[in-house]
Amino acid sequence: MPDTETYDIVVLGCGPAGLTLAWKAAEKGLSVLAIDKKKNPGDVNYTTLGSFMNLERWQVPKAITQPIDSCYFGSANETGRFACDAHVIGRAGLLDFIDRNARKSGAQTNYGVTLDGIETNDAAAGIKSITFAEGGRGSENSKAERTVTAKVFADCSGVSCSLGNRLGIIRQKVELAVGAEYTVPLKSEPGTIDLYVGSRFLGGYGWIAPLNNSTAIIGCGTLQQKMYGSQKKVLDGMFGMARVAERVENRPIAYHSATLRTGRPLRTIVKGNLIIVGDSALQVNPVVGEGVRFVMDSAEMAAEAASAAVKKGVSAELKGYEAAWKRKYYRSYLACYFLQRLANRFSGNDRLLDYALKKISRSTDPGWRNALAGDVSLGWLAKKVALNLPLMPLLLAKMALSGKAKV
Repeated sequence: MPDTETYDIVVLGCGPAGLTLAWKAAEKGLSVLAIDKKKNPGDVNYTTLGSFMNLERWQVPKAITQPIDSCYFGSANETGRFACDAHVIGRAGLLDFIDRNARKSGAQTNYGVTLDGIETNDAAAGIKSITFAEGGRGSENSKAERTVTAKVFADCSGVSCSLGNRLGIIRQKVELAVGAEYTVPLKSEPGTIDLYVGSRFLGGYGWIAPLNNSTAIIGCGTLQQKMYGSQKKVLDGMFGMARVAERVENRPIAYHSATLRTGRPLRTIVKGNLIIVGDSALQVNPVVGEGVRFVMDSAEMAAEAASAAVKKGVSAELKGYEAAWKRKYYRSYLACYFLQRLANRFSGNDRLLDYALKKISRSTDPGWRNALAGDVSLGWLAKKVALNLPLMPLLLAKMALSGKAKV
């Protein structure tokens, strides 16, 4: 039986959420251990992050970012272009950067870890301890098991949500989004992100995101479970699009795929001494799929609450994180979730998507630009639905009469 080690906070998962939480908690003087099964911080399933985050706030090195000043939209028969102030960020470089800051602040980060056991108190009290092996169970580099306990545990494990699921903290339906991407040579417009919608994407959308002036990511993703296995075929088919051929070469350098959790925003993200942050907590924006800006901000909120809980010796202080997140994000995420459902419902209807893109591209309403960044209010969404819903039956009837409706 291994000796038990004790920390102020133990973080399971070293993605943007987990490492940011470790960094900010260590800055506040807490003893922090963060663990992950991957080999190193930059061992990632996908390579890029499109983000509207404030780089100066986090002091993200410019060397790992590509500035974006234009967003091109394309449907089957319409196009639009919007000015924007965004960045494409190299995911591996960002995680290396956050890991360095966490360790400089005093956090321990351990990789190549296999989780072997979770011990709970009663459901209200939360997690008592976890046991893990370094180097991977049964591998040549495996070491003796370690058992750790903490005043606060944080589940930042992403899709697996290992600790959260053990405590039954998430009781609603969680959906998965699946994406695939190639790294390819870039031919033009290094300051432009492309987003494509239409029936060819089988309930999802496609994109081109420049990594730098000479390479880019071309990718596609979907929320529709029946299409999960078709994403690579859809991705390969994108090279036949005229706009894609103008922008990138059909010469893949690398291939990646990944899965993320999405769904209606959670009301409960704290239980006993457990907090869940990031993908585990469905904190990836439901409309734009951007996670990093939102989960890093959420992790900083969580660090603040964890510090209060540890210093006051009261787990109930963790509820401050839940309250702060709900005040800042819940209603906006709920609006984004409704938009996501609406977009998914009509994702195979090219005529309707053409109509929507044409109307949006001609609109002077700044709310559409805000929506591109994932900043959507329920009031704005309700107004748009109220204005456009009466026209929907007429539009669908016209399309049905033309024999081209797919509803």
